[in-house]
Amino acid sequence: MRLWTLVSLAMFLSVKVFAQDTKEIFRNLFLKADAIQNGTYEMLYRWKPLTDKDTLIKTYITDFERMLKDSLYEMKFKLVEKFYYDGKENTYSTWYTGSEEVKLIPHDSTATIIYSKVYSTFIKSIRHNKIFYLPFTDADKFFQKSIFNDSLAGVSIDGYERIGNNPCMRIIKQDKNYSGKEYFNSVYHIWVDTSTNLILRYDWDVDMVMNNDTMHQYTSFELKSVSINKKIDENYFSLETVPKYYKLKEYVPNKSPALLKSGEDAPDWSLVSLDNKKYLLSDFRGKLVLLDFFYKGCYPCMKALPVLQALHEKYESKGLAVVGLDPFDEVEKDGMKNFLTKIGITYITLYDAKEVSKSYKVSGYPTMYLIGKDGKIIYTEVGYGEDTGKILETKIKESLNEK
Repeated sequence: MRLWTLVSLAMFLSVKVFAQDTKEIFRNLFLKADAIQNGTYEMLYRWKPLTDKDTLIKTYITDFERMLKDSLYEMKFKLVEKFYYDGKENTYSTWYTGSEEVKLIPHDSTATIIYSKVYSTFIKSIRHNKIFYLPFTDADKFFQKSIFNDSLAGVSIDGYERIGNNPCMRIIKQDKNYSGKEYFNSVYHIWVDTSTNLILRYDWDVDMVMNNDTMHQYTSFELKSVSINKKIDENYFSLETVPKYYKLKEYVPNKSPALLKSGEDAPDWSLVSLDNKKYLLSDFRGKLVLLDFFYKGCYPCMKALPVLQALHEKYESKGLAVVGLDPFDEVEKDGMKNFLTKIGITYITLYDAKEVSKSYKVSGYPTMYLIGKDGKIIYTEVGYGEDTGKILETKIKESLNEK
């Protein structure tokens, strides 16, 4: 008991020292992290997306060696990703040698090589899919760009607790943003080992209100083991270390299918609504139809919904039918009826639209098709931007012969 009291007192005093010179402490944390040149760690990753109730749990085992002149990752790495799905463990590996990215698939023993000189643009487009422990692999991004943004505003020391056997300071960074009816609250929790000045865990909580719907996202990065700045064989990250039983093959890019062209007949379909009522595209013959391929977890899709609702309210009586087609969400499981009611969507939305999205060559979301009264495609739009509503309204007015 006395020993724990002494430890608690020491921790309390260190908290006071920490609070007295926050800038200096954070400078030391950054310098400690920035001095890490290589290492091996096992990280437990937890993620609850904004629009899901379930938490995804993965384990990442990563070897890395930093190289600042690299324009893609600024490090070489071997990353192993493990997670359970349907009761089975799944394992995938991605390596980056400094010249190639390699995808290793254990279940069929294939290793796909993506050459960085040829496919650097593609690698940049997919690198966000890899989860790293940023305090070790990219200290600059973690401290100055992601969390602190060159500012200690909203930072406070929130006491201490243990991570495993390690006594840690717990730091909070909070950001709030209000914009009209939208609200965004971001809170980082960071645990710093007081004996080594290493960050052992960081969590990110996001609460937001958008389109009258409240959403929560949670992300956690927790180290389970770590070893840093050890001597690494110069060939460790080379292609020569790919196990011999893997079949090596060169990456061949997939081409996204071209959208259906203006003037083509829009493929017919039969889908069910929130109320289990069946609709066919042919049911809308004689009306101007605006199809919106969307899903709940798609942020630009969510931004587009109020714009589409406004078009529905303004032009429904003049012959426009706005129809949402959702390929992914399940009506009951994902609470679609309650969700759409909350955000005020009253136009028809239809579900189980995966095959329909394929027939319409949809590869990005949202994708919108404007279909004429004769059933022929007039206009297509992919994505959502500030001018999307204006562009769609112009096309609608032209098609309805309105000035």
